[in-house]
Amino acid sequence: MQIVHAGANSPYLTSKDIALTVVSSLPDMTAPHHEMTEEDIENIISDFAAAALRVHEAGFDAVQLHGAHGYLMSQFASPLFNHRTDKWGGKP
Repeated sequence: MQIVHAGANSPYLTSKDIALTVVSSLPDMTAPHHEMTEEDIENIISDFAAAALRVHEAGFDAVQLHGAHGYLMSQFASPLFNHRTDKWGGKP
C-alpha cells in the first residue's frame, strides 16, 4: 500500500479553495496556503506512522512512502520548495 501527502501539489484542494499545507511559503504561490509549523510537521510524521500501522493491520505485506513527483516528502528535499531555516530545512 502506498501512502502520500501532496503538500503544495494538490489540485483537488486548490479547486475547492482549501489552503494547502506547504513546507515553505513561496512568494509566487497564489493558491491559499499555510507554511507548516514544527508541530504540523510532527503531526504529519505521526499521521504517516498511524497510516502505516493501519496498512499492516489491514493485512498488507508492505507500505511505500511516496516521496517523489513533487509531493510533500520531496518538497522537503528540494531547495525550490524548502526555504526553512529550522531543523527541517536549511543547508545540510
